Amino acid sequence: METLEQAIARQKAQAKAIRNNLSGRSSQKPRLKPRKQAIKEAKAQVLNEAIDAIKDDLRAIKTEEQRRGHYRAISKLSQIRDEL
Repeated sequence: METLEQAIARQKAQAKAIRNNLSGRSSQKPRLKPRKQAIKEAKAQVLNEAIDAIKDDLRAIKTEEQRRGHYRAISKLSQIRDEL
């Protein structure tokens, strides 16, 4: 037979377990990257895609002046990406 104190303790433990389950404390949430780091990585990815697009255009360009302009743009985007 259970004493009154034991029954109260059991009910409190059950209530606490229910509260924890309802609040989501017992379930592990997936770890997300910090917001600033995610933004930084997204910016770097966009800059890399822009550099790749310029390099693709560079293959079709014939004049040296246009090539120099594309190389300058690639250098500038690379600097911006490296400063992130």
